[in-house]
Amino acid sequence: MRLAVPIILAFLAAWPAFAQDEPGFFGRLFGTDEAATDEEQGGLLENFIEDNLSGEGRQVSISGFEGALSGRATLDTLTISDDQGDWLTMSDVVLDWNRSALFRGRLEVTELSAAEILLPRLPAPAESTEAPTPEASGFSLPELPVSVAIDTIAANRVAIGQPVFGVESLVSVDGGLRLEGGEGEANLALNKLDAPGAIILAASYSNTSEILALNLGIDEGENGIIAGLLDLPGRPSVSFSVSGEAPISEYAADIRLATDGSERLTGRITTAQPDASEEGTLRVRADISGNVAPIFNAEYQPFFGDDVRIGAIITRFPDGRTNIDDMTLSAASLNLDGTIRIGADGLPDEIDVTGNVAAEDGAVLLPLPGPETRVDRADLEVKFDAAEGDLWTGAFEINGLNRPGFSAEQLSLTGSGQISGGATPAVSAELNIAARALDLGNPDAEEALGEIVTGRAEVDWTAGEPLRLGELVIDGESYNVSGDATVTFTEAGPSISGQADARAERLSVFSGLAGRTLGGRVDLSTSFVVAPLAGTFDVTATGTSDNLIVSQPQVDRILEGSAQLDVTAARDETGITFALNTLETPNASLTGAASLRSGGSTIQISGRLDDAAIIVPSVSGPIRLQANAEEDRDRVWDWQVETSLEGTSLSAMGSVTDLFGTPIIAASGRFEADDLSDFAALSGRPLAGGIATDFAGEVAADLSRASANLSGSATDVAIGVPEADDLLEGAVAFRIDAAMAGDVISLRDSSIIGDHIELRADATIVPEAGRFDLEGRLTDASRILEGAPAEAFDFSAEGQQDGRDWQFDVDASGAGVQLSAEGIALDALGET
Repeated sequence: MRLAVPIILAFLAAWPAFAQDEPGFFGRLFGTDEAATDEEQGGLLENFIEDNLSGEGRQVSISGFEGALSGRATLDTLTISDDQGDWLTMSDVVLDWNRSALFRGRLEVTELSAAEILLPRLPAPAESTEAPTPEASGFSLPELPVSVAIDTIAANRVAIGQPVFGVESLVSVDGGLRLEGGEGEANLALNKLDAPGAIILAASYSNTSEILALNLGIDEGENGIIAGLLDLPGRPSVSFSVSGEAPISEYAADIRLATDGSERLTGRITTAQPDASEEGTLRVRADISGNVAPIFNAEYQPFFGDDVRIGAIITRFPDGRTNIDDMTLSAASLNLDGTIRIGADGLPDEIDVTGNVAAEDGAVLLPLPGPETRVDRADLEVKFDAAEGDLWTGAFEINGLNRPGFSAEQLSLTGSGQISGGATPAVSAELNIAARALDLGNPDAEEALGEIVTGRAEVDWTAGEPLRLGELVIDGESYNVSGDATVTFTEAGPSISGQADARAERLSVFSGLAGRTLGGRVDLSTSFVVAPLAGTFDVTATGTSDNLIVSQPQVDRILEGSAQLDVTAARDETGITFALNTLETPNASLTGAASLRSGGSTIQISGRLDDAAIIVPSVSGPIRLQANAEEDRDRVWDWQVETSLEGTSLSAMGSVTDLFGTPIIAASGRFEADDLSDFAALSGRPLAGGIATDFAGEVAADLSRASANLSGSATDVAIGVPEADDLLEGAVAFRIDAAMAGDVISLRDSSIIGDHIELRADATIVPEAGRFDLEGRLTDASRILEGAPAEAFDFSAEGQQDGRDWQFDVDASGAGVQLSAEGIALDALGET
């Protein structure tokens, strides 16, 4: 039902604006427009709701919506689905409400009900193909109604699938809710229809009478909702109750938990005004105990033993002081005791807390999810007494931690500092952490992090001033991270500013983690300002590296020597800006900038490489690169690239559409190379000659379609095939027009015209229905046919595919040959 409220209210709230923007809307909807049919009237409203409530990964379907302008709205069905299908279906939904009350800050509903609700599963996370919004959204608190009154919440039949609670459930829901005038009341009954059991909540409180009434009862048989939610072993029957009714100053609530008919926890929470205390003092006492071990898996039961106790006495004074006395949490392997006293200024007056996890017979298995986690012992101690001074101390230590993938001989956190009250309250802390004999279950990780990791931090807070975090340091055996930060609290949320430095003296220790050989050293420094709630940031990073090795020969040669990095990034309400101010090595440099804004982003990149031989030994000379890209309001990116090498140049432009869906890349431009032999090593063939070509084409990222159009000229081109090299000697002009769409490949009006060859081709390749048309002329047949006269040779061929067979027609003449033939090549692919 919680989903029906926002869906229906969102539509009704927007109704007047839509109606005003659509002349004749009411006439089409309610029949005043004689040209509108009944079907058009009924579908118009439902289509509007569906279009406005559906979104990425969510499809809303509505049928039978009525009563949009009245106080009683109904619909026959409401279905919400995602890519996996329907996950919510509601039938015969009624919303009887006072819409005008919203303008008075009051949500007033007489009835919110459904005959049936089907919830087979929870919705799948949406996988958006939209780009994330670069602009920061800022921060604001939600506006809520000042009062809520829902007389009836009801669903006759709610079918809940196993993925929701861990067990299939069939229930009915009935209840109501009222929050107004300093009083609150909630009633909810969830009755199981497929097995005995119910979950009942009845709660109320009045500021005037100060009477609190609470009655929560859960009673389910085996394999119930609560056992499924908590994943209780064996899915036992569950009975749980909290009940009490009295003025808040003398309230008592009895608590009882049972499974399989046996009590597991019992106790009482009481409130009282202590005798002889000042008026307004309230004392809350909690005393709960029992044997909860049977609720857990057998291997965890020794941790709890047969007696678990939870207790505390909390006293709240009129001046704002709070005392927590006789605090205890005990089990067979766990003990936590202490006293905490908080002053009226919110600072501690006294802290005396001690605790430990230990067992007499060896290591303790902790009741944690995932792989088994054992400790030999864990100890906690925090001490502070304002009556004796402003010094506080604390220590938390774990010995013998053993968990697959993460073990340590000792983990420790110790701290000390000062807590000062008075006119200017202040708190300081000096913290130290240490991990010794780390075993991360991975030799590569252990080599990277080392067996000993230490750290420290200083915390300093003074009332009315920012929180300062200084001397933040983590030291490993071959690395160091340090920094400091200041946290300023404002109405817009916290703002964090600071700086951090990272140093790795020997990157080689990280080789195993990286899965490749690393080397060299790196230093990185950053400064930052971040506002998490507003989503804004401003970050600057600078760094150096010496003889960086990443085991990619070309990159290693570029990074050889000392490298410099300077980069900035920022995000505010206008978008994201990024600047690569410097990335420079003795051999290369790269700069760039980007501005990301919805429908108006830009990117620029400039680079140089002093000698192309660094990456391609057979090529020499400097390389220059210039690239730009710009996004329009339709999210189409237009781009340009210019690059040059001695004797070689590339100029291209194009576009990218649907970048976050299935991108389609279009390009056009010109490529010129005076000597293709420079690229012989790169291609693995003995190339030679020169080429100049204009090109255009596009390709879908999923390779579902592509096209290419090339036209240009070449001189004395050689590709390492003697027959072809002979024919391509001299000047050659060429044109290629090819396309691919799914299983269809086509070649249109393509040709090669040279001093020694003329060739024209046209073809379409379709599974079992292809065709081709080829004609050409050799000016000297002896160039490719040994013993043939040095005469011209003309030829042509046509073919048509029929299933697996090809029909063909071939003609040839010249160089002493005259040939004309036609026929059928049966199963030319040889597949049968």
